[in-house]
Amino acid sequence: MEMRYCGRGLPRKPVAEGWYLVHNDVTPAKPLGFRGFRAWIQDSKDDLVECSCDFGGCRNAEVNRHYRVRRGA
Repeated sequence: MEMRYCGRGLPRKPVAEGWYLVHNDVTPAKPLGFRGFRAWIQDSKDDLVECSCDFGGCRNAEVNRHYRVRRGA
């Protein structure tokens, strides 16, 4: 599995087909990194569940469908 962290913010454009925008199982907070909230894109959908949060209000949250790590995965 390949991963790329979103350290400077969420992608401004839709991620490529076959890639998934993911965040960890920490309460979303703005900015990314605050209180341990992390996001990345990855090329595997294993152990992910679709998420409907607003990424803690992070900019560009509405650009991509996103997922979170399944609890207990």
